[in-house]
Amino acid sequence: AIQRDDVLFVLLRYGQQFFDFIAIFSLGKDGARGRMAHGAGLSQELMERIVIPLSGDGVLARSVRDRRVLIGDFRATDEERAALA
Repeated sequence: AIQRDDVLFVLLRYGQQFFDFIAIFSLGKDGARGRMAHGAGLSQELMERIVIPLSGDGVLARSVRDRRVLIGDFRATDEERAALA
């Protein structure tokens, strides 16, 4: 693959073998911003509109704070529940 997005797409396709929906977020000053998604979930257009604040004890906030990958429930905080909606 030549482009970064091509590499991410391959990663998403591989992960979809194990999950119905998989998403990639990028980290910024305003929080975790949706980048790419694949599977039975959001369209690419909607995924790119999601921004989840990284304060609190949500899955993404813990993942960033602990600097490790987490698999978890996105219903722990109001911000994550809003992103799911």
